[in-house]
Amino acid sequence: MYKIVFCQDKNGRREVEEYLKRISSSRQLNDKRVAGKLRYQLELLGLQGLK
Repeated sequence: MYKIVFCQDKNGRREVEEYLKRISSSRQLNDKRVAGKLRYQLELLGLQGLK
């Protein structure tokens, strides 16, 4: 299993992680769908790595 590490800027912000959290907590149905797809893809990446 691989560990997913989000990039961080010089101020300590992880924009991708923040985006994922924001759309996960959104009430918009489309945001929920995108968040689910992203989480699934990240899970696969963690399991299989880059092929």
